[in-house]
Amino acid sequence: MLVSGGAEMKAYAAAAQALALMGFVPLYYSVKYGADVLRGDFRIDSGPGARGACVVDLEGRAIVPAGPFVTLKDIPRDVSVLSYSQSFVNPEVRDAQLLAGASVEDTYRTTPNLTLTLGVRWDYDSVTNTPAADGDWNNVAPRVGVSWMPRGSARHHIRDGYGIFYERIPFAVYSDTLFKNPAGGAVSVTLAPGTPFAPPAFPSALPRESVNALPLSELPPRNVQVFDPALESPSTQQVSAGYVFSVTSDFALAFDYVHSRGRHLIRRIDTNAPVPFAGGGTRSVAEADATRPIFNDRPAGFARNSERTPGFAQFDLGLVRRFSVGTASVEARAEVFNVFNRTNFSGFFNWGASGVRPDEQGTLDVQPTHAGPARQFQFTARVRF
Repeated sequence: MLVSGGAEMKAYAAAAQALALMGFVPLYYSVKYGADVLRGDFRIDSGPGARGACVVDLEGRAIVPAGPFVTLKDIPRDVSVLSYSQSFVNPEVRDAQLLAGASVEDTYRTTPNLTLTLGVRWDYDSVTNTPAADGDWNNVAPRVGVSWMPRGSARHHIRDGYGIFYERIPFAVYSDTLFKNPAGGAVSVTLAPGTPFAPPAFPSALPRESVNALPLSELPPRNVQVFDPALESPSTQQVSAGYVFSVTSDFALAFDYVHSRGRHLIRRIDTNAPVPFAGGGTRSVAEADATRPIFNDRPAGFARNSERTPGFAQFDLGLVRRFSVGTASVEARAEVFNVFNRTNFSGFFNWGASGVRPDEQGTLDVQPTHAGPARQFQFTARVRF
């Protein structure tokens, strides 16, 4: 597989050949090879929501639990049911995930102060093998690294690198998609007042046989989530640049910059989505259901990859000191993360995959949902005997 890896593999071979033609006779040379294979067999016999879930209106009444936890017995029986969701037809997932990879890495020390590292890795994830595609086999990821000490000075050290890294798809994401797709697992429906399918009175649950005999076309409108039929493995391109300045023989300052960009990130698509609803108002479930499906779960006017969230930036500081205590060697480390206490949003409303229904509550328009950690301090020590 590595021999016929495509354009990336040819570029890797050309780079190695170019070094030889330029007269770089390595003072040090090493080659590392590696391979790994991981297989997991999964058997899942029931999906989430099989017992039903109610959203109720307490009308201002407080719940006083009789024990340490709230139970169904603590909720008044005359509450209004706002919506009721339940999964029918137990899904049966009998599948396996095969992960495979192979890599090769060459290290050249062309001069006493310059070291070049060239490598390439190939990855495969069987989850990408779908009815519409034969699997994503061309995941060839080149890597290159440079370590340079200008003029041979040990006080200055410049290090740079670039690489492509393919991610493995969690099987939990794959199986959860099967649960939400009638063709592959459970049928999940939501019943609400004002629709032809009224929810049961609290705390009753619908018997499974009441839905099993109905064809899909007679069930209430629901979310049907799928992956891209030509699913590709997600990947990131990473670029790094760093500089280390040795102030004394036992004290150094290091500065590093890392840039990362992701492609083909995993996201489910709701193929039975309602038309998006403008913010600032509400509409009933029945009104939203009447607009299904649009076969595009993005809001009107939003094309794929048309929006950009704020960037992530963080400044960290670390101090490491090594000293001896008798026959022991002690390494003390003090680190500060997010020195300037910058707010970095790490999650954003993602329409069909967020669990929030914009058709009922209004458009959230890529609003942030999470933030990264604030300023943090960390102190560690390691003792070696």
